[in-house]
Amino acid sequence: MIIDERRKKDTCSMLNNYFRFSLLNGKKIGNLQVGIPSFHSSYNAPPAEIIERDEIGLLLNAIDRSSPIGKRTYASILCQIDLCMRVGEVSRLKLEDIDWRNGRIRVYNNKAREPYWLPLPKRVGMAIVEYLKYGRPKSRRREIFVSHYWRRNHPEKGSHLCHQIKLLWKKTGLNCRFSGTHIFRHYGAALMKQNDCSVKVISDILGHSSLQTTAVYAKVDIPHLRQIAQEWPGEEVNHDTN
Repeated sequence: MIIDERRKKDTCSMLNNYFRFSLLNGKKIGNLQVGIPSFHSSYNAPPAEIIERDEIGLLLNAIDRSSPIGKRTYASILCQIDLCMRVGEVSRLKLEDIDWRNGRIRVYNNKAREPYWLPLPKRVGMAIVEYLKYGRPKSRRREIFVSHYWRRNHPEKGSHLCHQIKLLWKKTGLNCRFSGTHIFRHYGAALMKQNDCSVKVISDILGHSSLQTTAVYAKVDIPHLRQIAQEWPGEEVNHDTN
């Protein structure tokens, strides 16, 4: 049986992931990893651009949070920073994806087979509440973020949310070039690392499926994550926006 180079690489990667995950969980594997061939990987390359804390502050402070669009932009950016969500995942968030009473939010990760729940950071929850109460147009749609103009009463597209962020980026005059909303995920992951989150927790939040990128995708370590997420007060929010 002839196995092509790509399949060899994928098979060896899966074996390495399994053995590393086993080690993280305290299992003894002996010298089983020694015989696995290594392949060149570009995952270790550093990101081209990294946004700094003061730049994040400048960006958030530049948002006109008194306007409906500003409230939406602010809430969507916080979802990307504090929950490391992709902008497309943010655009698909629905009202029922937030469990206000228990302070958690359900994420449908693009690369994960099943959705998973994360603790709802306080400032994210407050920003979403502010948008739902005072910024979101009345709509029968279940999506949280809806269009305010030409597609009124329709869910807002991730590309449109991204466009608003790009305009905001230019407004702030940040020196670094806007390379996409993925920079918020990178920043959020770096922030979790600074707060001593384990690699496993960061991997779960990012939705990575390989230890070559962060760690094996598994169930989120909720108790550990709660240590860095401010507790949601457990208030119930009225979803009736009709």
